[in-house]
Amino acid sequence: MKNMTTSPSQRALLQALRQDRAGDNGAGLRAALVQVEDWEGLLKAALDHGVVTSLYRRVAELCPEAAPPLVLAEMQRLYGVNARRNLRLTGELLQVLALLESHGIYAIPLKGPVLAQVAYGDLALRQFIDLDILLRPQDIDRARDLLEAAGYRRQHAFTPKQEQVRRKNFYDVSFLHPQRMKLEIHWRLLDHQGGGPEAAGAFRRRVQVSLAGKPVWSLAAEDMLLLLCHHATFHYWSRLGYVNDVARLVQSQGNWDWPGMMRRAARVGLRRRLRLGLLLAGDWLGAPIPQEILAEAAGDPEVVALQRQVQTNLWGERGQEPGIVTRNLYHFKARERLQDKLIYAWSRIGAPNEDDWDWLPLADRYYWLYYGIRPLRVATQGFVMLLRDRVR
Repeated sequence: MKNMTTSPSQRALLQALRQDRAGDNGAGLRAALVQVEDWEGLLKAALDHGVVTSLYRRVAELCPEAAPPLVLAEMQRLYGVNARRNLRLTGELLQVLALLESHGIYAIPLKGPVLAQVAYGDLALRQFIDLDILLRPQDIDRARDLLEAAGYRRQHAFTPKQEQVRRKNFYDVSFLHPQRMKLEIHWRLLDHQGGGPEAAGAFRRRVQVSLAGKPVWSLAAEDMLLLLCHHATFHYWSRLGYVNDVARLVQSQGNWDWPGMMRRAARVGLRRRLRLGLLLAGDWLGAPIPQEILAEAAGDPEVVALQRQVQTNLWGERGQEPGIVTRNLYHFKARERLQDKLIYAWSRIGAPNEDDWDWLPLADRYYWLYYGIRPLRVATQGFVMLLRDRVR
């Protein structure tokens, strides 16, 4: 845990998630738990960071006596709640996959239950609250009709022009189940802001895994790792759960072709985001990543600067996002290719999106006005956020 200044609760979380514990027998975790005084704060942090299940399992296995009985009982209760929700979501995912497959539509689940099974080896050990699947672009319309017939409804309604723009520039559409379950269908692996493997390639490389006793498709491990590092970087690595996902996946998949992995990440513009994820997982959680790979990451000044930003944000006040300037500079640093920086800049300044459409609904024949409205709205919003940050 290099250069990490943390509270007793934070040290306990990091110790619970660490993987380089050969011969440790829980001594490091036990020593960290002895220092904890705010147990309510520890549980809240574990929930906020998406790692309460991993914390409970590690404490229960290695040193249950180190936690107050009432706290251990509460962790066990939260573990059970998460396990039941995960099973319910897994059942729904399997139903959706079966429905699509019965109509000749093949889908690859992203993250969610499949990541829990592949990386953690246990559906109960990962916290997730929604479902994501990847489809071929040509199957999106049929899948949408099937889902709506099955009781799902789209979270947002779009005009034909907005639908056309979303299909071209964005990467997913959200559906809600009558029981408030959220399902996102993707036609791209990553967002529209530059870089990443193509969905067609991901389908060619897909592998089959067992989920609750049923065979389902999954991303190849390399695609999954790139997706995790991009997704977490997009969200500022704001939860320890993101780092834990990367560390668990690296550990679970055994031998990696690391030189080939880095070359591939460079080809698709994700080398810096991959390096950042590996550095966080290796330094903080002891993931089994070769020292030469970690040294390369630590030798990239931009990656080191990003790691510092992530660390500051991770242990800051929960729910408080970085300022608009800080956030955009961070995303610029995370992209190593000029073309991806330009795409990101356009997406932030000039490309209309759902926020603009909601802010001022216009008929499709006036859609061209959004190209003037978007910069105006962004400038106004940025000015207000700068004032807010200055007040803080």
